[in-house]
Amino acid sequence: MKHQWLIMSAIALAIGSAWAQTPATLKAAATAPAHKVYTYVEEMPQPPGGGGNAAIVALIQQSIHLPPFSVDSIVGSRVMVAFIVTEGGEVRNVRIRQSIDKRIDTAVVRAVQALPRFTPGRQQGRPVKVSFMVPITFHWQQDLGNIWTFCLKIPTFTAVHLIHTISPPIPMVFTPSPMLLKLLYTRGSLHNLPDNKGVAFSIKNRLDTVKVTGFRQVQIGDMVVPAEKIQVDLGNGEIRLATDINPDGQAIELPVGRTLMIVLDTPPLAEGIHAVQAWFSTDAFGDLHVEVEDAIVSASNHKPRIPRSDEDDYSEAAIAARQRFAEQFSGKEFTHLKHYSFDAHQLQGNCEHFMGVAQIPVGLAGPLTVNGEHAQGDFLIPMATTEGTLVASYNRGMQVLNLCGGVKCTVVGDAMQRAPVFVFDDARGARDFGQWVEENIGQIRPQAESTSSVAKLQYIDTYLSNKFAYLRFNYSTGDAAGQNMVGRATFAACSWILENYKGPKIEHFYLESNFATDKKASQINVMRTRGKRVVAEAVVKRDVLMQRMRVTPEQLAYHGQVSNVGAFISGANNNGAHSANGITALFIATGQDVANVSESSAGILYSEVTKEGDLYISITIPSLIVATHGGGTGLATQNECLQMLGCVGRGTVRKFAEIVAGVVLAGELSLGAAISSSDWVSSHEQYGRNR
Repeated sequence: MKHQWLIMSAIALAIGSAWAQTPATLKAAATAPAHKVYTYVEEMPQPPGGGGNAAIVALIQQSIHLPPFSVDSIVGSRVMVAFIVTEGGEVRNVRIRQSIDKRIDTAVVRAVQALPRFTPGRQQGRPVKVSFMVPITFHWQQDLGNIWTFCLKIPTFTAVHLIHTISPPIPMVFTPSPMLLKLLYTRGSLHNLPDNKGVAFSIKNRLDTVKVTGFRQVQIGDMVVPAEKIQVDLGNGEIRLATDINPDGQAIELPVGRTLMIVLDTPPLAEGIHAVQAWFSTDAFGDLHVEVEDAIVSASNHKPRIPRSDEDDYSEAAIAARQRFAEQFSGKEFTHLKHYSFDAHQLQGNCEHFMGVAQIPVGLAGPLTVNGEHAQGDFLIPMATTEGTLVASYNRGMQVLNLCGGVKCTVVGDAMQRAPVFVFDDARGARDFGQWVEENIGQIRPQAESTSSVAKLQYIDTYLSNKFAYLRFNYSTGDAAGQNMVGRATFAACSWILENYKGPKIEHFYLESNFATDKKASQINVMRTRGKRVVAEAVVKRDVLMQRMRVTPEQLAYHGQVSNVGAFISGANNNGAHSANGITALFIATGQDVANVSESSAGILYSEVTKEGDLYISITIPSLIVATHGGGTGLATQNECLQMLGCVGRGTVRKFAEIVAGVVLAGELSLGAAISSSDWVSSHEQYGRNR
């Protein structure tokens, strides 16, 4: 029997940077304080007998004993394990930075904890702490090749063996620069507590999962607040004294996204701007110092506030309180708005202050025959709209396409962007930085990809203007639309860049420069793709077009030429008729981010008369932003519409993109023919609400 093999391996990473640092890098590292956790040092830690990264890999490899698990549940996933080699050579702070399965996580952690004592790393002759991170991914492989192997029979599959390889460690993701540390502080959170009970502000972890191991002091202006006068509110009713926070069992778990309220036993602050500084320590980064400015503003606000519940803001009681508030505030009773058919807790992460639903009619069009690489067959199309004739028009276009063999759809591009900007003193600094980024993408890529098992950094475009360097990071994002995913990945990459770039000084940095054109139509999206770039095309038979649409191929093709001039003069981002109609109706029905219609509405329509006298028609949608996972796709009615299309589950996003493109082409054919044959107004008179 021919065996299948599952390979567990590290992703393709540029390894070895820890062994080839520039003198400038080492000099910078040497000036850091003794408590710093390093990623690069002059003498890297060595396992017994030496051997560097390869020896570390071999030791971990030998110690991994994986439990039984379902192979399908982890194929394509990745686990990231981080650890620190202390000044004494001990392996400490072993933790999973990216998880896929608790049982696998536990096995990996145990393997790393079993590593023997190292010869510690040294900087300027003294031993220091050094961090490592090991990435491991899972994928199917037929040819085992020349790799380290460990075989394990998986009980849930017949004749399936688990083989794994591990690449050398990469530097710990995130070495936060002072510029990025400012992002820990929640702007606008500084306030005086009621009844002169002190001052408070909040910090939110936007970097990486850590443990807070100490809180030394806070300074506001010239006022220093020692740990004895600081409390940390964990947000779940638990309040800790800062003096009780320590690495010996009293650390605070701080995953990404968690907020801590820092409460200071001090007199109230005057209104105005205040300099705020905080000194605390974490297991991963050592001692941190955050320095920002925030303001105390007048607390007088006599406006009524929307009710909310700190315990459970999606409970029936909290929702009912908001419904009563809305009725009392407006003086109206809401009969339909308050009624819904799902558990409101499903909306966490989708809608705040939830109080009801807006019911949008869903009409059916099709079925549509799609001949795609991912979508193949007949699909019934749910369209959520309040525009009369829209569903009927798309349904007419689908019937014509079906009579001609269906619509051929192809995804030709896939990229989601985040575009940070780096500001320099002059244009030469920006130019040199752009060249450095291009030369070091092999080291930037693993930093970005370490934040997700899905996001893959494809390439970085650099655009220079004035003294600014705009970097357009381009990722593939699996079944998710990916805007949040690529934001976090780019944040990680930029953190590494800010720490390791030793050229001309970076004066300012912004994670988004408006160059990704999020929720905006732009020419760069048409040229370079945002989301999925999809082409839908068909050959419409002459007799079908004339019988069903009352227009000839020549009339429709000529009309297209005339409308091209109109689109050009107007500066439109689409030379077609109305692709946004079909896209929006599908987006609302299936839980897409409807604001992405801004980018997704762009289209390039082309038609010609074939030698046989038929009509070839195609449309390219260069920036179709869709998802079948995450966002609103898991909500009740939205997920049912995706189920109707067969687009639920892993690996279905390109299928969905092809279906959307096919629907768009049907709408272009129908409306274009209606305008050419002068049926447009009469159709709205008959089916719409013009009167």
